[in-house]
Amino acid sequence: MLDQTLRLFIAINAPDTLAAYLADEQRALGGRQAPVKWIDPAGAHITLQFLGAVSAQHSAALLTAIEAAAQDIQPFTLRLKGLGAFPNLRRPRVIWAGVEGEISTLEALQRRVVQQTAPLGFAPEERPFRPHITLGRVREGASPAAVERLGRAVAERTFSVREIWRVEHVSLMRSELHPSGARYTALGQIVLGGGYTAS
Repeated sequence: MLDQTLRLFIAINAPDTLAAYLADEQRALGGRQAPVKWIDPAGAHITLQFLGAVSAQHSAALLTAIEAAAQDIQPFTLRLKGLGAFPNLRRPRVIWAGVEGEISTLEALQRRVVQQTAPLGFAPEERPFRPHITLGRVREGASPAAVERLGRAVAERTFSVREIWRVEHVSLMRSELHPSGARYTALGQIVLGGGYTAS
């Protein structure tokens, strides 16, 4: 039997209650008229580490590594604030929502995740960690004028959500690419402070 290869990443999933706020911002930035392929807000998350194509047999070892990373990190709080784009607002390719709150704890968790997965052969990204939730990606072939207008629209938006987001879990996620967009499935959930909850 052939070993299955999965497209995996490690993430903090946003609570369902935030999806409506993210959807509102997508509409405010032009919705379907914008030159953007929007991400389904129901799958909103902060990626801690993208792993890429991984043998399904390695899932258990990855969950063990995530558990080791999370055991000394206690639950913390975040909230949505601000919009931005990668690489910048003049040439936006990825539109995102930012977060604020206990960022130092979030950054510590991300560092520990990377440290724990390194012995399994996963190299850290060269780019610095910038916590965000992806809202959408600019479509290939979008006109320069439309992209410029999008960048201005992002810059002009004031986005802030008062709802506090309590982060209690880290998840090993599978991403399946479909014509309609990516579909995310949790393969396992690790409780911050110690503990494993299978999905």
